[in-house]
Amino acid sequence: MAVTKPSRMIMAKPGAITLARLERGWSGRELTRRCGTLQNPTVWHAERGYPVTPNTARVIATALHMQSSDLFETVPRAEAERRVSEIDAERQEEAR
Repeated sequence: MAVTKPSRMIMAKPGAITLARLERGWSGRELTRRCGTLQNPTVWHAERGYPVTPNTARVIATALHMQSSDLFETVPRAEAERRVSEIDAERQEEAR
């Protein structure tokens, strides 16, 4: 049985997690600590705009005392893939 990819993906609204975190005076490490079971790379990826699971979105929003809809949006798969390509290109450029 073939696994179908979802047509839409959950991604952080650009800058939303960072803004909410900084408004609270929290470091990325502090946000991760408050997320409990999530690991640092998961929170880091979400904050930078990589796709997340519904549970990850819920945990991050709860840690920030916000609604998921304030921080995350559901976007078409093609848009998510385009954003991820841009993020990856920026990271590669920064590494040079």
